Amino acid sequence: MALIVEDGTGLDNADSYVSRADADTYVTNHGNESEWTSASDDDKDRALRIATAWLDGRYAGRWKGWRLRGNLQALDWPRDNVIDNEGYYLSYDELPAEIVIATIVAAVTHLTSSTPLNAPNAGGTIAAERSKVGELEHEVKYASSEQTELLSIPEIDRLLARHGLLTVSSDEYSRG
Repeated sequence: MALIVEDGTGLDNADSYVSRADADTYVTNHGNESEWTSASDDDKDRALRIATAWLDGRYAGRWKGWRLRGNLQALDWPRDNVIDNEGYYLSYDELPAEIVIATIVAAVTHLTSSTPLNAPNAGGTIAAERSKVGELEHEVKYASSEQTELLSIPEIDRLLARHGLLTVSSDEYSRG
């Protein structure tokens, strides 16, 4: 089944923030991960769908602004009333580049990690892991098998926070 890529209008049936072709180009230009380039088109599409769902689940309730079409759209983006860290309103009818990049990094992580993003209790038991896609690095360190949170990918956290797409959580306030 072909990907239905969000085009900035708030589609009610979108299942990815990025096309396979755009993901292929990004990966080729930023690191040429062999697991990605050697994966089948179906596996890449599946990884992009899972990565999109992972982003929406991981950052649910933390995105700035509100959904452009409310519950009528399938995904959390596009959003309206989003102001970046420099005080500029983001266009409500297109996806920020950071969302596209985060989706690609998450999809590559899904294909290359020993713990896929959609694994039961993803985020538990891995002792250490590290991978790199261009300038973006993926590092996982877990010890507990009781973890129930979605897998954390620190470079995606930093990318989204740095560009002001996320609200600040109470944990971030407490860290000072």
